Amino acid sequence: MSQNGNGLLEYIPGSHTLLVQKNSSLPLEGFAENVQGSIQEYAENAKSDVEKGYNFLQWVLTRVFEATEDDAADAIVDGANDLGIDAYLPVDFSDNTIRLFQSKYGTSHSLEAIAKFKEDVKRLLVKRCYKNETQN
Repeated sequence: MSQNGNGLLEYIPGSHTLLVQKNSSLPLEGFAENVQGSIQEYAENAKSDVEKGYNFLQWVLTRVFEATEDDAADAIVDGANDLGIDAYLPVDFSDNTIRLFQSKYGTSHSLEAIAKFKEDVKRLLVKRCYKNETQN
């Protein structure tokens, strides 16, 4: 976590206005409640926990990472043999990154699942690098 105490706000695209407000000692009254309400509204019509997880991931992609609804739907790749990757956002050429997501909704997360995801991503990177080296 950051040293300056901004927490997750500093990692959310478009949150500069909130950081300015926070740093000027003006209250962010109702912020957490608004976020929770928005997530619940997005997920409430789901028929299963799996669908709630999908809806939550769609919310994160569109609200936090500012993807369009169509781009978010295309980014979700959850399924068998996906190495735990539930979605990805394409390479951002400004900083040469690709964003991989593993989404959990409610109580379906654990430290073990996070550790496994990290290991699966490392395996994916090694495999991909090796594949690129053999093609040259």
